[in-house]
Amino acid sequence: MRKNGLPVYAVVALGAMGIGAIVEISEFFVALNVIEDHVGGFVNVSLDLIFNTLGAVLGVVALWRINAGQHARAASRKR
Repeated sequence: MRKNGLPVYAVVALGAMGIGAIVEISEFFVALNVIEDHVGGFVNVSLDLIFNTLGAVLGVVALWRINAGQHARAASRKR
């Protein structure tokens, strides 16, 4: 990955959050078409989106740390 991978990390996080939003939208359409609503309401949707965002951010932080560690090991081998 490039030295400044911030745009890549942002795309990864936004992509993960977008997938979570698609899941929530699909749950909404299921709730509209099914008589028995077991989706959970606004609180459930809000918590799902919050934890999807938290997971995306934690995933990007983990990816960044792994990438930084690989760069540090590569730099130490060059010396």
